[in-house]
Amino acid sequence: SDTIIPRVLMPLKAEAPAPTAPPPPQPAKVQPTDLISQIATPVTADMEQMSRNLRTIVGERHPMLMAAADQIFGAGGKKLRPMVVFLVARATAQLAGLG
Repeated sequence: SDTIIPRVLMPLKAEAPAPTAPPPPQPAKVQPTDLISQIATPVTADMEQMSRNLRTIVGERHPMLMAAADQIFGAGGKKLRPMVVFLVARATAQLAGLG
């Protein structure tokens, strides 16, 4: 009679995991102030001229207000809107062929 001998299964060799691609490099963290500075670069001269003009106008008309004006204009918080206006003006002037 035939004897059935059970086969012993040999453990399969573990396959090495497929190499994984390294994670994509993370963009450098940019501080908001650095980002605004980079965006404002094309209109820096315009912003400086605007500040000089405002100081001149306020100083000539109301010398006593010059200290308050320096504090307001020097703080930087009131410069975002004029910066956007100058950037849009430059962009649209270039599109219209005026720049």
